[in-house]
Amino acid sequence: MVEFADADHMSETLTRAGTARTVYSPASRHVPFLSRAAMLRAGSARLVAAASSAVRFEADGASIGVLMVPFHGMIRTMCEGRTLEWGAGRSAVMLPPGGCAGESTARSVVALDIEPAVLGGIVAGMRGEPPDDRGSTPDYTTPRSLKLSFGGVDFAQLLFQQMAFVNAMNGDPARIARAGLDDMLLRTALLLLHPELFFGESPPLARGTRGLNRACDYIDAHLTERITLSDLEKVSGLSARSLQYAFRAAFDRTPLQWAADRRLEKVRERILAARPGATLTAIAGAYFTNLGDFSRLYRQRYGERPSQTLQQALAQPLRD
Repeated sequence: MVEFADADHMSETLTRAGTARTVYSPASRHVPFLSRAAMLRAGSARLVAAASSAVRFEADGASIGVLMVPFHGMIRTMCEGRTLEWGAGRSAVMLPPGGCAGESTARSVVALDIEPAVLGGIVAGMRGEPPDDRGSTPDYTTPRSLKLSFGGVDFAQLLFQQMAFVNAMNGDPARIARAGLDDMLLRTALLLLHPELFFGESPPLARGTRGLNRACDYIDAHLTERITLSDLEKVSGLSARSLQYAFRAAFDRTPLQWAADRRLEKVRERILAARPGATLTAIAGAYFTNLGDFSRLYRQRYGERPSQTLQQALAQPLRD
């Protein structure tokens, strides 16, 4: 997290760190300027979280597009002859490569880079299409506002929850990527750009069952590794909607919830077979990146702390 009390200093810092030349200035000479920003590159995702007092801004020369999701404040942005008014409780905005200008009230936003080469394979998997299908490519070139909710899903709240997980991992890029949070962030960006990817007809039962079996086999074979929805879409051959439907129908769980259940089962199996010298950190750490979440999930499922299970296991007579 970097704090700025000077708009020129922030302009210079963000220009060096980003893909565009940016210039910020206070919206009022009578209100002290203050801004905080944090930048993160994890796996395939790059994002900037920023909060500031009322500000005017200009940017040009951006080589990639950006999706901006507001949590507080209202913003007016001029881009390619269009004026977009967006903000908390109203809409997000998609800005293509190039330049823009505008002004805002005091605001808090998260910006995610939009790189077609990165998103192409993900969006194809979400639609159940071949990765090289040109019809899978969303529109990254038109500046436009985007609904913050669709079909009962609040995308701003979804992104806020994902950012809370990022904070829980202390912004560690390796842990974030291992947990698949970079994939989740990019998928949220795509759902904001094209929410219809997630909503559609339920899959034919036979195809859904075959894809479900392939996804389950993949999960069981990769419990100690990163598992993302994009991986499961590719393995199963199902779209995002079809994959979710198949797991809900079979297990009343989402795919990643089912993967967490399988990891819990494997950890409990290893705890029950533990020998003197074994530790929870070593056992659970092979399957979970956040041991606090693991302990909470374990207690919810088995009605006791994992440390209690380990103590009981180690108290048993030695087994062959």
